[in-house]
Amino acid sequence: MSTMIPVGRLQVATPATMAAAVRGNTEATAAVDERVIPAVGAALAADPATGPALAAAAGAAVSTEVAERDLIAGGDPRIPAAVEELLRWKLSTGTPYAVPFRSENGILFGGIYPDGTVEFLKLKGASGTVDEGATVSSRFVKACLGDSLTRGYSGGGDWPVSESWPGILGTLDSRATVHNLGMSGSTVDEIGLNVGALELVAQAAVSVPASGSVAVTVQAGIGWRPTTQWVIHGTLGTVPGTLTRPANQATSMTFVADAGRGGVTVPAGSGFRADQVHGFSTLILGAGRNDVSLGLTGTHGSVAAHVVAGTQRIVDWMQAQRKRVILWGTTNASNELSGSANYLTVKTINDSLAALYPSYFVDVRGWLVREAIYALGISPTAADTTAMNGDAPPPSVMADTIHPLKSTAPGVAALMNTALERRDWKA
Repeated sequence: MSTMIPVGRLQVATPATMAAAVRGNTEATAAVDERVIPAVGAALAADPATGPALAAAAGAAVSTEVAERDLIAGGDPRIPAAVEELLRWKLSTGTPYAVPFRSENGILFGGIYPDGTVEFLKLKGASGTVDEGATVSSRFVKACLGDSLTRGYSGGGDWPVSESWPGILGTLDSRATVHNLGMSGSTVDEIGLNVGALELVAQAAVSVPASGSVAVTVQAGIGWRPTTQWVIHGTLGTVPGTLTRPANQATSMTFVADAGRGGVTVPAGSGFRADQVHGFSTLILGAGRNDVSLGLTGTHGSVAAHVVAGTQRIVDWMQAQRKRVILWGTTNASNELSGSANYLTVKTINDSLAALYPSYFVDVRGWLVREAIYALGISPTAADTTAMNGDAPPPSVMADTIHPLKSTAPGVAALMNTALERRDWKA
């Protein structure tokens, strides 16, 4: 059974002030079991210096006194609400700690701030190493994944990022860095491939040359856009490089190794994964519109099953043990009224995700259908009323049948901001 270093903050100064500080801070009170306070106080009394010895003593006392890792995994009511982690990107630019805590392999997992605050970012894993410890998705980094409905698109082109709903969300959650990673035209599998959630598997051994490209055959059943080239950097087996899927090819790719990394043979069955960046971010994911329009089923029996499975794959890929993710599925077009084939597919996707992830799902489609027109102060036309009665977005809020007007972006951003606030996921 593994032990744990709690994720949270303890105010450490002196044994006399510690209990008062903890009890006076609601976040700390929620995070720290009362059993910890005497033990940490004893450690401070034994060694009041704010140095590595104190850090080790405090960490050992907490690790000993707090219940094991399943406190968090099992949902202890005091711990989850209290988690506050540092940004991984912030740590990459230098530690803010006066006394940093590092694992045996040099991985930064917390420290003591100049004001005496102690912060632990990792749980100790089963093998006893901090490196493999569980983490929590960062509330300070939001990654908005999706297609043109996330990227922001109308009139044949993408909007400026600042005018998209993720861009506006960044102004509402101003302490966070909000990334708009939407790519117009993307399918759910392409979104999974782009973040490293979906792996392509070489069907035969690949002799990677020292320079130049080599053909790679991958598995069938990926939901590609048929006419679009796909290029991304990642790792094939152990070889970093760039994989290219030519337009209209389902399984035939080319791979170019990074300089100095070729000249090796990659065995059959080796996987290619894109570089993974946002596995510890809070994800906001909408996917499936292009799968619906193109009728993509992948290896599944229906478009809806394919999109739901692809969404589940991305959620499962998130590296944080305690995941922060908002799912909103996709939207039907303004001419896809109740009873039509595409309407039923979209409805099945969203209903399935809401049932699978009731705590994660946000109904953007419902807002667009029933509330957006009034939020924009538009008087519904007869065509709008027909669409709304058919559970479809009214044409007056749409730039075309699929893409909402840019003026709807603040409303979607507000919806996401409310969802983050209700979950205590804002930075």
